[in-house]
Amino acid sequence: MADAGRVLVLGGGFGGVFTALRLARRAPELALTLVARDPCFVFKPLLYDLLTGEVAPEEVALPLAQVLAGSGIQLIEGEVVAIEPAARAAIVRTAAGEQRLEADALVIALGAEPAYRELPGMAAHALAAATLEDFLRLRVHLERMSARAAALGTGASASARIAGGAQVAEGGGTADAEGAGRPAEAERLRRVVICGAGPSGVEIACKVAAMELAVRPRVLLVEARGDVLPGFSEEIKHQAYLALRAAGVELRLGSPVLGADEHGIRLPGEHVPAGTVIWTAGQQPVGVVRGLSVPRSRDGRICVGATLELPGQPAVFAIGDNARCTIEGAEAPPETAQVAVQQAAVAAHNVLARLRGGTLRSYRYYPLAETLTLGRGQDVFHLLGLRLRGELGYLARRCVYLARMPSWRHRARLAVRWGGALVREAWRRAGRAVLAAAARDGAAAAGAEQGQAGAR
Repeated sequence: MADAGRVLVLGGGFGGVFTALRLARRAPELALTLVARDPCFVFKPLLYDLLTGEVAPEEVALPLAQVLAGSGIQLIEGEVVAIEPAARAAIVRTAAGEQRLEADALVIALGAEPAYRELPGMAAHALAAATLEDFLRLRVHLERMSARAAALGTGASASARIAGGAQVAEGGGTADAEGAGRPAEAERLRRVVICGAGPSGVEIACKVAAMELAVRPRVLLVEARGDVLPGFSEEIKHQAYLALRAAGVELRLGSPVLGADEHGIRLPGEHVPAGTVIWTAGQQPVGVVRGLSVPRSRDGRICVGATLELPGQPAVFAIGDNARCTIEGAEAPPETAQVAVQQAAVAAHNVLARLRGGTLRSYRYYPLAETLTLGRGQDVFHLLGLRLRGELGYLARRCVYLARMPSWRHRARLAVRWGGALVREAWRRAGRAVLAAAARDGAAAAGAEQGQAGAR
């Protein structure tokens, strides 16, 4: 395979794009082809900020044509309908019809989709939270539910938002009595149930609680396990619990979701009325991956070894959410973009090793940074020994995301836009501080004058 130079990368997410770009930089002589279903690369860690309006859609979605400009990578927009690992080939359906693509090395990075685990009514009534379209749809839905609740007269106006205490119950619990006496339908409409307390569920819960809506939402976070954020450090978990409590999020641990209907969700022993049900409790590979006749995990992901190759399939790699790397003695890493980026670096190295006869590298996950967004401008950021939270965590998170942008053009635009927003916010705060100081001085002067008048 020393003379081979065709590489086919399937998937336009973190795994696929970062693999292709790294290969283009290290071996520009390769014939690189990237197949993506959507025309944009979506920076998924920023999707949560869409809910609170902290970013705009164009800041999250980067046109792939711009990302790949000047790299020499051929971009094919289409859907992968079949994969032939033994032939290192794929069949892609594009606007012009189906075509078969062959290569000397194949990287499968097609991501995942929601897995509703055949729970009754969940696929029909729960909102997904995985794509740009999902989050835009979710924001519109939440605004509509809140407006309907306001029209019914809940009395919980946005101007009267308060921070309540999170209620944590093992295996269930009772809702607070805040809505006693209000119309039952209005209370149902403003309740938001989030299924799954992994990173997506926790971040969405905090963001929804921070949204400026017509009425204050009641957020319920449900988790079948006894803890939140599997795979994260205990310190990060502690910060998440504090943020959930401060945001007034009700947390149900050890309470598996049994199903959903148009009026809410079913938990063991009760039905919880809700106007919004959000599913973050599990993913599965896309259908074309689940249909492969290769070793797969229980949730349908492709099983790969330490080199990220399919067993018995040299130069065929699987990375990201559609793969399960089985390394003896290693814990499963969290399902984050950081994992896909690290795997992309190993996959690119090993593709070149296969094509050039080099030594393969083994993948091992290194948690270089842990970051969560826990409300509007309130993030947690851990990098090696650095521990930041609140606004400093927010700034650190944004800086890391800037560095991770695959396009320097987009990185520069965001740096200018985000920098300008920070300056404007600092200016507004300074203005408010000046006005507050002037008001205090005025009140003090008025009080002094009254005292002097009384003395006369």
